[in-house]
Amino acid sequence: MIYVLGLGLELSSNDERLIALEQATASLRSDFLQAIIENTRSMSTLNKVIIQQEQNTRDSNHEITILTGMISAQGRDIKDIKSRLDSFDQRFTSLENRFTSLEQHFTSLERRLTSLEDRFTSLEQQVTSLDGKIEQVLRILTTQSKTNN
Repeated sequence: MIYVLGLGLELSSNDERLIALEQATASLRSDFLQAIIENTRSMSTLNKVIIQQEQNTRDSNHEITILTGMISAQGRDIKDIKSRLDSFDQRFTSLENRFTSLEQHFTSLERRLTSLEDRFTSLEQQVTSLDGKIEQVLRILTTQSKTNN
């Protein structure tokens, strides 16, 4: 005997099986609904995570775009700096060539000055020698004029 709704009724074996099946179905339905509710919560949480990840991806893409622009601008700046450095390098090479030319001119001038110094030294020696000879001639003339008087 099975009590249905608090009544003591006798049921046939099919009825008992049907009731057992309905109870099992109700239990499964309840478990299934509970699983669907949990699944819905999980899906809702997952959707929130996906939405946040999509936002993070958009933010990252935006930042990457900004960085790409900055890198491009820096690349142009670097090319400009390299161009200017090449220009300075050419100018320094030109100045270096001019300084080399000036050094050669100064070396030539130093040789000429050394040559002139040597000539002046030779002339000084000649003047000194002539000075000595003139003094000798003056002594001789002075001595002769004293003896002639």
